[in-house]
Amino acid sequence: MGLSEKCVRTTRKNNDIYGTLKESTMPGRPSKLTNRDQNSLFRQISRETVRMLLTSKGIGTYTALKKAIADGIG
Repeated sequence: MGLSEKCVRTTRKNNDIYGTLKESTMPGRPSKLTNRDQNSLFRQISRETVRMLLTSKGIGTYTALKKAIADGIG
Protein backbone atom coordinates (compact mmCIF):
# COMPACT_ATOMS: atom_id res chain seq x y z
CA MET A 1 0.00 0.00 0.00
CA GLY A 2 2.97 2.34 0.34
CA LEU A 3 2.44 3.14 4.05
CA SER A 4 5.07 2.69 6.70
CA GLU A 5 4.46 0.29 9.57
CA LYS A 6 4.72 3.19 12.05
CA CYS A 7 2.01 5.13 10.22
CA VAL A 8 -0.34 2.15 10.44
CA ARG A 9 0.43 1.60 14.15
CA THR A 10 -0.12 5.26 15.00
CA THR A 11 -3.42 5.36 13.12
CA ARG A 12 -4.69 2.21 14.86
CA LYS A 13 -3.58 3.54 18.26
CA ASN A 14 -5.40 6.85 17.69
CA ASN A 15 -8.51 4.93 16.70
CA ASP A 16 -8.34 2.87 19.90
CA ILE A 17 -7.70 5.87 22.18
CA TYR A 18 -9.86 8.61 20.66
CA GLY A 19 -12.41 6.58 18.73
CA THR A 20 -11.37 8.40 15.58
CA LEU A 21 -8.45 8.37 13.18
CA LYS A 22 -7.60 12.01 13.92
CA GLU A 23 -5.00 13.21 16.40
CA SER A 24 -5.94 14.81 19.71
CA THR A 25 -7.81 18.08 19.25
CA MET A 26 -5.72 19.97 21.85
CA PRO A 27 -2.13 18.76 21.68
CA GLY A 28 0.47 20.32 23.93
CA ARG A 29 0.68 21.58 27.44
CA PRO A 30 -2.40 23.33 28.83
CA SER A 31 -2.14 26.99 29.81
CA LYS A 32 -1.48 27.75 33.46
CA LEU A 33 -3.69 30.85 33.34
CA THR A 34 -7.31 30.86 32.30
CA ASN A 35 -8.65 33.69 30.12
CA ARG A 36 -10.26 35.17 33.22
CA ASP A 37 -6.91 35.16 35.07
CA GLN A 38 -5.16 36.78 32.11
CA ASN A 39 -7.77 39.54 31.89
CA SER A 40 -7.52 40.16 35.63
CA LEU A 41 -3.72 40.53 35.48
CA PHE A 42 -3.97 42.78 32.45
CA ARG A 43 -6.30 45.12 34.35
CA GLN A 44 -4.02 45.21 37.40
CA ILE A 45 -0.75 45.94 35.61
CA SER A 46 -0.67 49.09 33.51
CA ARG A 47 2.08 50.30 31.23
CA GLU A 48 2.86 53.06 33.69
CA THR A 49 3.42 50.51 36.47
CA VAL A 50 5.83 48.55 34.30
CA ARG A 51 7.66 51.72 33.23
CA MET A 52 8.09 52.86 36.83
CA LEU A 53 9.36 49.45 37.90
CA LEU A 54 11.90 49.30 35.08
CA THR A 55 13.07 52.85 35.78
CA SER A 56 13.56 52.04 39.46
CA LYS A 57 15.78 49.11 38.46
CA GLY A 58 17.88 51.33 36.22
CA ILE A 59 16.43 50.13 32.96
CA GLY A 60 15.38 53.25 31.08
CA THR A 61 14.12 53.86 27.60
CA TYR A 62 16.34 54.24 24.57
CA THR A 63 15.54 56.22 21.47
CA ALA A 64 17.79 55.73 18.49
CA LEU A 65 19.21 58.81 16.82
CA LYS A 66 17.55 59.66 13.56
CA LYS A 67 19.76 60.06 10.51
CA ALA A 68 19.85 63.56 9.10
CA ILE A 69 18.46 63.78 5.59
CA ALA A 70 21.23 65.03 3.31
CA ASP A 71 20.35 68.01 1.14
CA GLY A 72 20.83 67.78 -2.61
CA ILE A 73 20.91 64.00 -3.00
CA GLY A 74 21.07 62.94 -6.58
